[in-house]
Amino acid sequence: MNQYKLSDIAIQIAIHSFLKETKQSDEHMKQTLAYLYKTIDIIGTNNSALRNPLNLDESVFYFRDRENPLTGQEIITGDYLIFDYIGHNGDMFIKQFNSIDELEEEITGSGGITNTFTTYQIAIVMGKVRHYNITFTNGNDGQEYNFVKDVHDALPEYNYEEEIITNVKIHWLD
Repeated sequence: MNQYKLSDIAIQIAIHSFLKETKQSDEHMKQTLAYLYKTIDIIGTNNSALRNPLNLDESVFYFRDRENPLTGQEIITGDYLIFDYIGHNGDMFIKQFNSIDELEEEITGSGGITNTFTTYQIAIVMGKVRHYNITFTNGNDGQEYNFVKDVHDALPEYNYEEEIITNVKIHWLD
């Protein structure tokens, strides 16, 4: 199983999420990385030392920032990782998976990218961001459609009664 410096993973996350639609500058990157290091929780058998202990308390039902931010020098283990961000409440995780199949199940499952509350799910395979498209079958008409995050999450403009998202599939682009 490969290991990567957290800063190398975090830079890719920043570029493909928070800085995606911004003109990137060194200052923007610095601020975004500081935000990631303060906020992100890292989940996975081989990364248990990187968990945020504040998020382990089962009596607390909300996500908490770290008391001591990460530095970026930490080593993260895993060939199959996902950056999972829930924007409305700030939950932010890097999750480790044992296989590409487990990673795909995370993305296509009910809590995955088609979930209205999921803002970003960025796949990181062998240390690099791996892009994907999602298709689904509309349970109402049986047709397959491309899933477009912004369109399918637009409320109340989007009419959910016209589509029932079923049979979600991932299509790797690179």
